[in-house]
Amino acid sequence: MKTRLTKTGWLFLWGALLLYLASLTSQSSLLILLIGIFAGCIAINAGAARRIAKEVRVEAPLSESIPEGGRLRQSWRVTAPWKHQAGFIEVSRPDVPEPVLRIAQLEAGAQVALAPSLSFQRRGVFPHARLEVSSCFPFGLVRCSSPLNLPGEVLVVPAVYSADCPPASGYEPMLGGKFKGQRKSESGAEFAGIRPFKPGDPVKQIHWKSSSKGIGLMVKTFNEELSGRLGIILDCDPPSKPGLFDDTVRAAGSLLFAGLDKGHHVEFVATSDLETVSTIPPFADGEEILRLLARLQPQAGSMSRKNLDRAFASLSKKSSVGLVLTRLTPVTIEFLTEWMGRRRRFSVYAPHGTPLDELPPEVAGHWFGQDSISRCV
Repeated sequence: MKTRLTKTGWLFLWGALLLYLASLTSQSSLLILLIGIFAGCIAINAGAARRIAKEVRVEAPLSESIPEGGRLRQSWRVTAPWKHQAGFIEVSRPDVPEPVLRIAQLEAGAQVALAPSLSFQRRGVFPHARLEVSSCFPFGLVRCSSPLNLPGEVLVVPAVYSADCPPASGYEPMLGGKFKGQRKSESGAEFAGIRPFKPGDPVKQIHWKSSSKGIGLMVKTFNEELSGRLGIILDCDPPSKPGLFDDTVRAAGSLLFAGLDKGHHVEFVATSDLETVSTIPPFADGEEILRLLARLQPQAGSMSRKNLDRAFASLSKKSSVGLVLTRLTPVTIEFLTEWMGRRRRFSVYAPHGTPLDELPPEVAGHWFGQDSISRCV
């Protein structure tokens, strides 16, 4: 537990020192009495603040997920000591200048539920174990703080933005797909017509209005729904500029959601752990990928040719590939040149201003910034 004087406490202490110096010359007992009152206030404040910091209870949600720049929405509970009034309570993080919670006063044993005012500007995982509770009750002269080893964490996911979807390939029939095929299907959203009933057709597919005209049983047909395949490989090598890796992760997330919005089967793999996440619309919303992106950290040497080959091999053989890079290296150019000869479709995304002249002519080059992606021309 830490104990320190506040600004008011230091003024109070300097005032007591001046009174003491004055008492040496005047030999007044009244000044000695005032010094005793000053010292008593500081001692009472230190004892009460220490008790509150030690006995106040704070309960936080075990997990909460918010986007970059977002504020916490779930309420936290703060309970005062059962036998003593509490006040001037602050719950804070050492790495954040603003307190998470501020409570002016609580009666003995009282409980209050408040939503923290804290916002998080960068993605990442912020454990509650780094919190501390403090108080300078009742006079604001001495502040005592104690660490809070709370379970749980705040997960700050990257703030995705609007982006053009990378070109997909390997189109296949899929319920809910947003692309129209040339064949007819027994299910779908777009009615295409009717055909004669065949053995094995489900009864629910019968078009009763046409069948009632005496031409025999007819069943409904729909336009075939197709979905493409898209794979995103994220370069996890540490970039040279601070904050650039967060921009890279944000660009990868934006491309992934652009693919989901188009109705594609999206796959994602990071070169740091080679863990592939598949998301198939409309049965998933991409939250699993966002949570993975929030926890990703740069790892030196992760964009080696070996890791790049393994990441590429983990994707579907029919999918097109989008490479989201922290930098363009000769290893990446060699990899692209080799696979372009095998008729695979690639798109490359690099930080704004990265020279992309050495890319194979068939590869589409793009630049990304903090909140946008543009085509390299």
